[in-house]
Amino acid sequence: MKSLLDKYVADTFGENHDQSFYDLEISEQDSILAQIRAYGIANKTKFLRELREIDPLEELSPISLIYEAVAMDPDNWADFYPEEIKRVLDFSLTKDKPADALNYLHELVYNLDTADAPHIRAIMKILAQYLETPDAGVRKEVVFLINGILDADNSNHYQNVVSKLIGLLNDPDWRVRSKAFFVLKAAEALPEGYKRSFLDRLRKFLNPLN
Repeated sequence: MKSLLDKYVADTFGENHDQSFYDLEISEQDSILAQIRAYGIANKTKFLRELREIDPLEELSPISLIYEAVAMDPDNWADFYPEEIKRVLDFSLTKDKPADALNYLHELVYNLDTADAPHIRAIMKILAQYLETPDAGVRKEVVFLINGILDADNSNHYQNVVSKLIGLLNDPDWRVRSKAFFVLKAAEALPEGYKRSFLDRLRKFLNPLN
């Protein structure tokens, strides 16, 4: 697996050591993801060991392709999803810049089928717990991960998460407040009559990527 992943590992700009995975034809991408899944199923213990030897802070990392591949196969990897999310969240909290360790989790969560299922509920339960972490950067990233699952159709299933997001509308960090606002708005779960402060609207306007 390593030779395949090393060949196609892509950074956020779509450039890599050899050829960008995201420059390939869709059929070629699907073939590579299928190879990753096949390897993982055939050698699960080894696959997980190799995955967990990868540093989530590595700039050019194959972990995004691994996450994308397994996210498409809940029949074989449903138990892995919440375990891996918790593992990486715990890892992040041991680092000087915890939020930087969470970037690749987006590839896992945002590629999942978010229809109601035990593993999705387990993921949301874990994410809700980390909304209370003291690190504001992690809180913001966790809200972003929740955004990959929560929507207007399923928010009734996750009232505990919605309640915690509403609490984050008063978070000390404006970035967390802003992210919580937009996630709740998309899920049609904002408290009735809630409006952001002028200063928060201005901060977001001046810092649109935060």
